[in-house]
Amino acid sequence: MRMRTLGIAAALSAVSIHDSGAVIGQKSADAPTVSADRGPRARRTIGWGNVHQMTAMIDRDTGVPLRMWGHGVAAPGAVTDAAIAEAAARTFLAQHIATLAPGSSSADFELVSNRLGGAGDTRSVGFAQRAHGLRVLGGSIGFTFKRDRLIMVGSTALPHVSVAAPANRLHFGSGKVMFDVPDRYPGAMRMAKPAPFANHSIGGTAATSTFDGTVTWAGTGSATVAPALRGPFVAISNAGGSLATGSLTLAAGGSTTWSMATSETADAQLAAFVHAGIVKQFAKTRLDPNLPWLDATLSVSVNEGSTCNAYSTGDDIHFYRKSSQCENTARLADVVYHEFGHSLHNHAIIEGVGSWDGALSEGMSDMLSALLTNDAGMGRGFFLSNAPMRNLDPAQDKRWPEDTTGQVHNDGEIIGGTMWDVKKALEAKLGAEAGHAKTVEIFYGILQRASDIPSSYAEALVSDDDDGDLANGTPNQCELNTVFKAHGLADGVVTAGINAPVRDQFAITLDVTPPSGDCPSPAVAKAEVEWRLRGGDTTKFDLAAGANVFEGSIPEQPSGSVIQYRVTVTLENGSSVSYPNNPADEYYEFYVGYTAPLWCADFEQRSSDWTTGGTGDDWEVGEPLGLASDPKLAFGGTRVFGTDLSKDGAYAKQSSTFAETIDIDLEGRTDARLHLRRWLGVEDGFYDNARILINGEEVWSNRASATEPQSNGTNHIDREWRFVDFDLAPYAAAGKVKLRFEIETDEGLQMGGWTLDDVCVVYPSVRPPNCGNGELDADEVCDDGNLEDGDGCSTSCDDENDGETPNTDADGGCCSSTTGAPGALALGTLVLGIVLSRRRSRGSGRRRRV
Repeated sequence: MRMRTLGIAAALSAVSIHDSGAVIGQKSADAPTVSADRGPRARRTIGWGNVHQMTAMIDRDTGVPLRMWGHGVAAPGAVTDAAIAEAAARTFLAQHIATLAPGSSSADFELVSNRLGGAGDTRSVGFAQRAHGLRVLGGSIGFTFKRDRLIMVGSTALPHVSVAAPANRLHFGSGKVMFDVPDRYPGAMRMAKPAPFANHSIGGTAATSTFDGTVTWAGTGSATVAPALRGPFVAISNAGGSLATGSLTLAAGGSTTWSMATSETADAQLAAFVHAGIVKQFAKTRLDPNLPWLDATLSVSVNEGSTCNAYSTGDDIHFYRKSSQCENTARLADVVYHEFGHSLHNHAIIEGVGSWDGALSEGMSDMLSALLTNDAGMGRGFFLSNAPMRNLDPAQDKRWPEDTTGQVHNDGEIIGGTMWDVKKALEAKLGAEAGHAKTVEIFYGILQRASDIPSSYAEALVSDDDDGDLANGTPNQCELNTVFKAHGLADGVVTAGINAPVRDQFAITLDVTPPSGDCPSPAVAKAEVEWRLRGGDTTKFDLAAGANVFEGSIPEQPSGSVIQYRVTVTLENGSSVSYPNNPADEYYEFYVGYTAPLWCADFEQRSSDWTTGGTGDDWEVGEPLGLASDPKLAFGGTRVFGTDLSKDGAYAKQSSTFAETIDIDLEGRTDARLHLRRWLGVEDGFYDNARILINGEEVWSNRASATEPQSNGTNHIDREWRFVDFDLAPYAAAGKVKLRFEIETDEGLQMGGWTLDDVCVVYPSVRPPNCGNGELDADEVCDDGNLEDGDGCSTSCDDENDGETPNTDADGGCCSSTTGAPGALALGTLVLGIVLSRRRSRGSGRRRRV
């Protein structure tokens, strides 16, 4: 098409146009009428009856409007929604095809682009011109939307295109290249599956197959194919040597199959290529077509020099050789899908919304495999039999948090089983196809936005929502509630609107705000408090029910007392939830009275006051990352002290480590106390032991079963920061104390170990810790900036004018100014931790194993 350049000023001269407010999709009143000026690239006013008028730049040679613009035509939602923009563009094209491409039909134009501009406020949709099935070189029509109006249309389409048959027509043959691979694992059925997107060579010429294995070559006779194990989307590397090779004969219109079934290492290469291609295509077409990572080449390494495992680095995936116990993991479709799931999770996470969690990733990667195989038995063939490595549909559902161990594969089975049950429930309700599709949608929403397993329920609701209002329920909320509650992920805390109890001095409040919607939730039948003075008898009382609240108070106790308590909420359906949620340490505790510091460690900086050592010493100071069973946020400040904060969070096998303080001077005091915040994850004490020692004497250790408990042990898993008090009076005669924290482990299960914050040696005080600094804290009635009586604000920061009793209940000693419940505050901190904690960087090289 011959074009001439028109001066910019002339070409873009402003012309008034008229727009009656029509919306794209309405038919124009009349056929287009064009009045032309003369010139190499003329400017015309194009009108569609009394509906629209636009200014146009007309190509002199073709008579086609090169650009058309004006006030624009309304296209609501077109900028943010690609589908709306495409529909609007196609409607306009169909209405005005005679002007934009004379002699063509709208069916001659295929979509080639639909994308936002760099600033994100414009969307452009492009169509390429075809004629008689062939691409017209240079022929295209483009549409630009801004502020949900079509403001520019451009056409380089050629009018009245005809196609002349060439004198000598080339003939092409085509056929399919298939790979013979295990359908799931070598010991079961094998199938000839397409080699998807492989860069084969046919007669020395490169030929990339389509997803169904089709290749094309010049000529109509049979072709010799050198099959490939690399392509634009998957590339195999063989750690055990060079890539497998072959030579195949392919007849036009037929298929040929490459089989290396008798060679473990070669078969691993073919199987990994096929199954990596299958799962990548599933992710591309069913999960996220716009995820850039899916357009890159996935590196798949097979036959690596170990056995019984596989792993993802967050990008590429790796598989090990066969042994007498385990199959070559590259030959297992389920394991290929699973490891791909880890890498997909790593790249799917929406920064600032979701975050990496090892247990979540394990369970969701198992579910990705199940979505492709339609089988709850994940990893069949791993142990050289049909038995699954993990079962997402066990006879007894695994529940959060009762069945958590801190081991990511075990804990991942909770969310994996949950998602399988979601699939069953939705397919039963909606039908197999629609139910599977909705499950896939919910699955990917959780993968993108959840920060851990407990947050998966809320993100499932977001994916299921259909009107932007979660308060009125979601289409499948009843099914989701039933399933997630069965796995402990939507217990009464969520579905009945129960919030964690809050303590203010001796008063305890439990807020209950049932959510709205059509899916009924069980109401709270009662809320009971059990309390005792430490070492004394337990007393119970029910919190009084009010309007969406339960309230009550522990009787006031004298300063120096240590009170222990817990809250149990029972629902009408008989289920219950308890605070704190740790069967190995079932009572919160708080100290009554003010304290002042003798010595305190907040770990904001590494201190020479501490020494670590032992076998497998992995103590460190740093920001908690929520690894293993560790917290995601410090109790105070930003840093904590604990075992393995940054590697994978779990303490080492067969280790015996300690952290010990210097001798701390008690300054002659006989009433000193040790106050600290603890977040501990440790296996039942029959296997692993966590201990606290003072001057070499053990004062605390985790609960231990009397006999070997096997899988029924009581693991100590703190799920919040816990306040702990120790009376140091027995050590007053020594005049000093040395604190020591130990952990001794066996070769079995590893958990998060010790995490400590605000470890303080304190003594009783008559005033709040910050009294006299001029700033009113939560435990002060007043603060006038001094410690003098007679000026209206006493030395204990109490109002001298009304005679009120000052707040004498603090659970944090020298290192905290809060008067709220240790459990309630820690739960609040945990919620903030989900939002504020730093997610580990993607592609860090951390291995996510089978």
